[in-house]
Amino acid sequence: MKKLLLTIFFALVSAFTFAQNFWGSSQSNITIGIMGGSNVAFLQAKLPAGSTVSNNPLYPASFGVNADFKMSDYLSIRPGVFYSGKGGLIQYIESSTISGIGSFDQIVEQQFKLNYLEVPVNLIGHIPLSDNFNILIGAGPYVAMYLSGKVMTTVGSSDPETDNLKSGKNGEFKSTDLGASTLLGFETGSGIIIDINYDIGLTNIIQNSNPNSTIQQLKTGAVYLSVGFAFK
Repeated sequence: MKKLLLTIFFALVSAFTFAQNFWGSSQSNITIGIMGGSNVAFLQAKLPAGSTVSNNPLYPASFGVNADFKMSDYLSIRPGVFYSGKGGLIQYIESSTISGIGSFDQIVEQQFKLNYLEVPVNLIGHIPLSDNFNILIGAGPYVAMYLSGKVMTTVGSSDPETDNLKSGKNGEFKSTDLGASTLLGFETGSGIIIDINYDIGLTNIIQNSNPNSTIQQLKTGAVYLSVGFAFK
């Protein structure tokens, strides 16, 4: 965790230094934004063919800060640090065998609630529609640090069981997640920003797969609406 936090710190410092040295950014070309909103979070699950019943989203929160470094009137680079809730609700059919009874199928429902500290770095295009209104279009990579999580599992008609999910070498989930993000939004001259973002995870977040589990691969995903204010 310490190594990742240092990586995040140096990434933000490097972005700031790069903007200062190569684009001659002045204070007026640097904007600090505070953003917050709600996610439509989902999981990309790898299951045996025909076993998926449904894959439903959850609606956790997301909030954080970013720094927008203007390269020109039409282009900027925007790193940020965000708390991002992710996860999803997965239902699938699992076959079981009981000695003396035989094989039977039952529906398994697993609700994953995951918490990440996410660091996106987006290249933002600014399309002016007027002196006080810009359309924003952006894309870039992100790295996310796993903070905490839990899964609530219901098998057939049994009572649900909740388990905490740990990360790292001895945990169930990896400590980091890598992905890509895109955004579409607008910014007013007074500093109000509204973004619609789409994040797609590119790595399997499961660290140690349970050989008895149907789910062997999970990737994150989220669509979220955020509203914020930019301080110039």
